[in-house]
Amino acid sequence: MLTGMEVLRKTKSVCPTCLEIAPAQIEKDDEGIWLSRQCPEHGVVRQKLSDHPDQYGNLHDFYFGLIKESYPQTDYIIRTTDRCNLTCPICLASANLRPLPDYPKEKLAEFLRDRKRCKIDLMGAEPTMREDLTELIRMVEKSGNFSSLHTNGIALQDEDFVRGLKEAGLRETHLQFDSLDDDAVYEKIRGKALMDVKSKAIKNLEKFGISVDLKVTVSKNLNESQMSKILDFAAKHSNIKEVFFLSTRFLGLGRSLEGIGLCVPDELIDFLEDQTERRINRADIHVFQKLYFAFLHMFRVRKCFYNQHYIVRRTKEGWAPLSDFVRFAGLEAKLDRYADEAKKGKRFGPGLRLAFAMIPHFLTWRGMGFAFDGVILRLLLTFGFDLSRLPGRNILLGFITACDPFIYDTELAENCGKGDVSLDLGECPSGATANVRRDKLIYLESVTKK
Repeated sequence: MLTGMEVLRKTKSVCPTCLEIAPAQIEKDDEGIWLSRQCPEHGVVRQKLSDHPDQYGNLHDFYFGLIKESYPQTDYIIRTTDRCNLTCPICLASANLRPLPDYPKEKLAEFLRDRKRCKIDLMGAEPTMREDLTELIRMVEKSGNFSSLHTNGIALQDEDFVRGLKEAGLRETHLQFDSLDDDAVYEKIRGKALMDVKSKAIKNLEKFGISVDLKVTVSKNLNESQMSKILDFAAKHSNIKEVFFLSTRFLGLGRSLEGIGLCVPDELIDFLEDQTERRINRADIHVFQKLYFAFLHMFRVRKCFYNQHYIVRRTKEGWAPLSDFVRFAGLEAKLDRYADEAKKGKRFGPGLRLAFAMIPHFLTWRGMGFAFDGVILRLLLTFGFDLSRLPGRNILLGFITACDPFIYDTELAENCGKGDVSLDLGECPSGATANVRRDKLIYLESVTKK
């Protein structure tokens, strides 16, 4: 390993070339935070994780000081099919690459049998390719779990199709939404102009009251300028409960794509901070993230360190950041005190003291509403994050990533927020691990063919 820098943590990763497990460490220097791994065959490979070493290092120590075990998984991706009606150059799922059969309904029923109050993410490639999709949704809902659809939106142009999803019990839809006003973006990363598709899908989802998460895949030097525009758009539609900015990754079909700018969640925050003229800023997100991690620890909820979050509220003018409603000054010190006490093995006492210590920060006319919403958020984190139950006055923001071979970290993967269920890999409690395992499987298949 390289020397002359601070090592925050030793872990394991994979070599991006051969995808074999390799010893790794998280390194901090004046230029940033790095994930460095040593492959016996291909040498040292380093990937920058952040340009803000002090802030990242502080949050890293806070998280790993609290989260010392792998919590139970309550959110599962079901890879319903490998078929898709698009051929996205950046496809993480390697759609249409292998002739695998669809995931059988019988296996889904077996998986659901022993689970309650779990989120079941019906994904693909493209799950709307399944003619029995509404039946799958009904199965999930009747099992005591709740359904979530991840889609490119092509099928959602059909009003009758969306009505059928609603009648089947669908709670929420995660819609790919990479640009608000530039079809060249879709042509570059989705292979097709799709703005009209997205507009019709949004209209139908709104008509039937289905909660929406806009999944914005951001490629550096292509569509990062769309981030604030999409947030402004979301503020005008009360059924849009989340906007998740997802960094483009070196994964699936994207492994062979040139000219796509990879980025990490830390960079996504920088982009939005600049575009909103610091109304949304790193310092506030840093404090909110500590609060979020404290919640995860208190209630033993499984979420990854890589993914960052924040909240904005709809207003007559559009939206306003959480910091306009809640006093952030002094809050970080109280969260650090909670972490110090929790590290000593205490749990409920520190949590109660933190709850009382936070009261003054919400004692404003506008802050009391957020205090109530915080209770709802806590319940959702504990009993399954059903987006439809989130108050419509708020929009959750996410700065997230899919773990690819460049940033895969085995210790982070142990608390990946999503599990993965598929025909090719079976049941895997970590979607991050499944991503890398699937890439390796496809890589080995390609080598064998040669």
